[in-house]
Amino acid sequence: MMPILKKGKNESKASNDSPISLTSSCCKLLERIKNNVMHMYLESENIIGHEQAGFRQYKSTEDQTTHLSQVVEDAFQSKKVTLVVFVDLQMSFDKINFTIYHHPDPSSAKDKQCSNIKKTLTMSMLEEEYPTETWVRVYTDGSATNATSKGEAVIYIKYPNENQQSETILTGLHRSNYKAEEEALTRASHSIKNKIDNTTQVVFLTDALSVLQALKNEKLHQLQQALYNIKSLTTVIQWIHSHCGVWGNEQADKLAKYGAEQQQEENPVCFTEMKTIIKSLFNTPQQQDSYHQLTRSEQTTIFRLRTGHNRPNQRLHKVMKVVPSPMCPCGEAGQDTAHLL
Repeated sequence: MMPILKKGKNESKASNDSPISLTSSCCKLLERIKNNVMHMYLESENIIGHEQAGFRQYKSTEDQTTHLSQVVEDAFQSKKVTLVVFVDLQMSFDKINFTIYHHPDPSSAKDKQCSNIKKTLTMSMLEEEYPTETWVRVYTDGSATNATSKGEAVIYIKYPNENQQSETILTGLHRSNYKAEEEALTRASHSIKNKIDNTTQVVFLTDALSVLQALKNEKLHQLQQALYNIKSLTTVIQWIHSHCGVWGNEQADKLAKYGAEQQQEENPVCFTEMKTIIKSLFNTPQQQDSYHQLTRSEQTTIFRLRTGHNRPNQRLHKVMKVVPSPMCPCGEAGQDTAHLL
């Protein structure tokens, strides 16, 4: 599913995207076969009501129009009144509960498609659950260089009156990503406390799932207290996908990159965080060979060439039994990978 922005519309709202389904020819063929089987069953068992005319063989919406015209004419001749109710199910396709199973390949176009799907679903959820007209949205982000140093906590706030507020807090020279994310939520709670009243609804939007799990398990007492001190009508903490194009989250990411470039001072570190930093320093990524530096698609091609799981005549004849001879059309030898190369 690929969202396409409608012409002249605001890209920050998911409702302005038209969902376009890109299906391969094989899938379309199987879809047509399945559709014909289902129609045959539904018609033979009389499951579809005779009143339905759309998407049925030998029937069309003209049947409904003709029937309605006849009913109106009969009522007119009998000096009666005809009452007609037209029902339009707005965005009926969007109300279907889709479950998307997708395993993205970061080096292929599938990853971009997956990111677009995440963006559309996330923005739809935000507009439905936390509309900007009635909710204060607080986007937070925290990061550290190489997950061990130059931590920064970022806050980006969007108010219902379209006012915006942003803040970048340098959290110290020695800081883990986890602690920076926690610091961002804590600072955001203090920042928003004096800018709202008991009629305001506030939602904190973060991609730090580990911090939210720790908060749920009551391990972050300082953050819990900061959230408790917010005197709003409703306070919600909502996890969202990272790096999928959600506007407020992207703004927080940009501020985080700016903060990483700033000079920072030494800061005291607790024992637990120091263990995390030391582990990160010793768990340096191994150097990858040339094979693992290829894209997933390129790795698959080389693997098939090496193992012979490809489609030269020798394999098609010996394993799959779909060609009469393993010989190459040149007539010199059997057609395998080495011969082709």
